Amino acid sequence: PLRRQRQMCIRDSLDIAINELKDIAPELYITLGSDGAQVVTQSGSSNVSGLSVKPIDTNGAGDIYAGACLAARSQGASPQDAAKFANHAAAHLIQTYGARLTSIQAYADLKASFVS
Repeated sequence: PLRRQRQMCIRDSLDIAINELKDIAPELYITLGSDGAQVVTQSGSSNVSGLSVKPIDTNGAGDIYAGACLAARSQGASPQDAAKFANHAAAHLIQTYGARLTSIQAYADLKASFVS
């Protein structure tokens, strides 16, 4: 019961934040850890599933999510596909130690391994 009450409070707080921000931001991406992300656009809201991985080091997960999402959107991906790629990037990163990719080739490999 306590866990459910906590989840309801978090959900209520998130809904309030989304309602406040959606009027000033054309797109919102809310990361939900292993549960994926919520994408909010002017046309509605959708959830993008997370990936099941064994986390080793979560440092940098939010940073790589933001960068991967922005990179995907700037290359023409839809908001949902950008969030999927960002989830993929973050899931990849947290499976090893270190808060960033080690090289440009590592980014190319990450992109090549992504299936939308």
